[in-house]
Amino acid sequence: MLEVDDYGTTAPYGFEFIQVHDGNTLVERIGTPNGGFYPNYTSFTWTDPRGSSYVGTHNYTFGFIGWSPTTSHYEVAIAYASFTVSGPTNSPSSTSTSGPTAVGRDEVPKYTFTAHDADGDITQLEIAWRTPSGAVYAIQPWFDVPASSDPSVERSITFNQGAGEYQLWVNARDAGGRTRDPWAQNIPSERLTITVAAGNTPPTISISPNKTTITRGDSVSFTVTATDPDGNLDAMNLDMTSPTSGYFKIDEGPYTFTGSTPNNGYMSFASCGEKSQSCEVRFPNAGTYTLKGASRDPSSWYYSGEVQITVQAGTNGITWESIDLPTSGTPGETISFEATVLNSGTTTWTDNYYLELADQDWNHLYYPGLGAVAPGERKTVRFYMTLPSTAGTYTYHFTGMENGVQYFGGSQSRDIVVNTPPITTGITTSAANNPDNTIIAGEKVTFTGSATDADGNLAWVHFYIATPVIPPWPHIGSAQISGSSANGTFEWTTNMTTGSYSVHIRAQDTFGAYDSNASTMTSFNVRLRQATVSGANMTIARGAAFVPQVGSPYAGGSGNGTWQFMVHGYTTWPGRDSAGAIVSSGDIAKAGTRVSATGTTQSTWTPPMPGQYTYSVRKYDDGNYATSSIAGPYTLDVVGGPTITAQPQSAIVPAGGGVVLSVSATSSASITYQWYKDDSPLAGKTSNTLEFGSAVAGDSGVYHVVVTDSGGSTRSSAAELIVLAAPAPLSTNLTSNGFRLVWGAMPGATGYYVDVSLSASFSSFVGGYANRSVGSAVQCDVTGLLASTTYYFRVRAAAGGVVSPSGSGSARTTALDPAGDEDGDGLTNGEENLLGTSPTNAAAPGNIGLKVHTP
Repeated sequence: MLEVDDYGTTAPYGFEFIQVHDGNTLVERIGTPNGGFYPNYTSFTWTDPRGSSYVGTHNYTFGFIGWSPTTSHYEVAIAYASFTVSGPTNSPSSTSTSGPTAVGRDEVPKYTFTAHDADGDITQLEIAWRTPSGAVYAIQPWFDVPASSDPSVERSITFNQGAGEYQLWVNARDAGGRTRDPWAQNIPSERLTITVAAGNTPPTISISPNKTTITRGDSVSFTVTATDPDGNLDAMNLDMTSPTSGYFKIDEGPYTFTGSTPNNGYMSFASCGEKSQSCEVRFPNAGTYTLKGASRDPSSWYYSGEVQITVQAGTNGITWESIDLPTSGTPGETISFEATVLNSGTTTWTDNYYLELADQDWNHLYYPGLGAVAPGERKTVRFYMTLPSTAGTYTYHFTGMENGVQYFGGSQSRDIVVNTPPITTGITTSAANNPDNTIIAGEKVTFTGSATDADGNLAWVHFYIATPVIPPWPHIGSAQISGSSANGTFEWTTNMTTGSYSVHIRAQDTFGAYDSNASTMTSFNVRLRQATVSGANMTIARGAAFVPQVGSPYAGGSGNGTWQFMVHGYTTWPGRDSAGAIVSSGDIAKAGTRVSATGTTQSTWTPPMPGQYTYSVRKYDDGNYATSSIAGPYTLDVVGGPTITAQPQSAIVPAGGGVVLSVSATSSASITYQWYKDDSPLAGKTSNTLEFGSAVAGDSGVYHVVVTDSGGSTRSSAAELIVLAAPAPLSTNLTSNGFRLVWGAMPGATGYYVDVSLSASFSSFVGGYANRSVGSAVQCDVTGLLASTTYYFRVRAAAGGVVSPSGSGSARTTALDPAGDEDGDGLTNGEENLLGTSPTNAAAPGNIGLKVHTP
């Protein structure tokens, strides 16, 4: 509306017409009605005749032309005005999408999305695509942007719908709700085509809690499900993102989240295409908790959307701090156990409040009353119940109850296995059918174990062995059985070590329970086949033939066979290797002829030089030396060349120690020497002594020296050098009061010594662990220690009065379980800490062995 005043002009004169310009453009000339004049002071309304196409801000010039009686002609007056012309707005006019057009399926590239509207009122954008399967949908639904004529955003896009061709675009919406949609409006130029190469398809993960709103103290069961078209799933987890970041190992639990960051590892499994797993988390504190599911394929971890769990304080709150229900029992057994609860609500419990015990069908079993318990206080009560008469796994529920009808605080569930463990009734071996209960080394023996089970749930009988060389009682095999009474058999091949063997069994049922009679065992003997040799321990001249003769064959054998003589360059029989095979390195074998089981044969061999030799004989059975008998060793002295008057002597020395091997010989001629280690000559070692200034483990071996003059050579007897190196002990089986030390057997060692100290310098020792001898064992259980304490240990090997350097380390004992009873005095470790008494020594001062239970 315009108001115009021509000061000093009187009626009937005034303004005759008005001209309106927009900048330099004449918009309209407005004349007065009926050719008259506008009044001296007037107002009128004017509308831009050009319409909505000129909506916006314009600078108008108004020219007022009127008759002047003073000058008797027309006068012109000019007025300026700037107006914003409003009216209907137009729609967004264009969109664009830019970014890579060829990507790998595992890549997550970034794209830029832009829209344009001359009005400057675009307020929302939406990102959408068409997948290779033809599906069209928004992947980032409408989201707000600051009002603008050219809004632009950058987003990372995951192409998780398989390989192939995608189309990607952005939709725009202005303040008036008008939309530009390149798909719906068929604008191909505004859609970006992207080719995704074949590769890894990320898994799809979902998370499903059974409840999202609970009362504090309650639990939520989370189920995480993952699918992977590639079949590459290999791990799964439950992650917490708020109020702290961490993760729960989803195939374990139940967990209680008290505020500290969870870090329980993750569930791993063999690669598959689909996996679903659940776990339970209890929330004792009110608040909001955010969690998500996680799964992994070989390329990365992937996550589900987040879920929020709201934990309300509640008027009646109950926190189950402990439920000591046994995990197992026998059918029909009457048991009692305790539970401790915390009043975590705001209402004081009275005699109208109970704790309910119900079976898996929620049938009420027992109602111990609570009495007066104020908020923040705890109460321990005792439950009594009789277990079912039928074996099985049963679930029991625990709930708070008000006035016998109103439950509060959520429920807790515990499982108990009701089962009668099996009983082993006997064990026999096939050796019992042989003379002297004997098995020939390397042959097979059959064990038969018997067991019974009152519930008829037998599953396995397990066999354990103890031999002269195997540490006691490793598991060697199992036999599957069933029913209430059964026998199981297992066949085992003996090793080549002779002596007494023992075997014991344990039965196991379908519930995984073992019998308590671990002493069901029997014994048998293992020996080698036997042979005799005549003409043993002979002396012959150099160049003469050696003629040993074999007598009767091994006892217990039958049929024909071939004898084989083995001549060794050692005075000591080298024995067998770790696999039981005969050590034959450097041996000279001479085969005899095939004879009957009762016949004899002889064979000849000419020694290459003077010296002392050892030889043995073994029986060759059907191409198998592994089960052969061994006769010997026997000595053969071959004379000629220098005379050795003092042979090298075997020695044991600790690593780093010094030792000298020497030989003395006489001859009328000049003598030379050459030392050998394990029958290999040692370069430069040509004197009558072989010195080791600082021996190392690699110096261990069998040494001899060949002494030579113009008449020939004489070989000395062998001398074995054992260098005792330091063991490398490790700590295992850590508990609150001890741990186990283990180390590898050191070559040549016959015993070991152990020190344990609270001081890294070993200035003092733990009682009983100062230079403690453990014999030839390669482990030591250290007990009677303090919880949560660092201990230092060292181990030394010994042989023949020589002790090696120490191998050392440290270990820290674990913390005591507050709910456990370490010294068995009836008070939990936590209670003894509160009382100030010793939780590990029932006889310590102040321990009274008394615990008060509220019925």
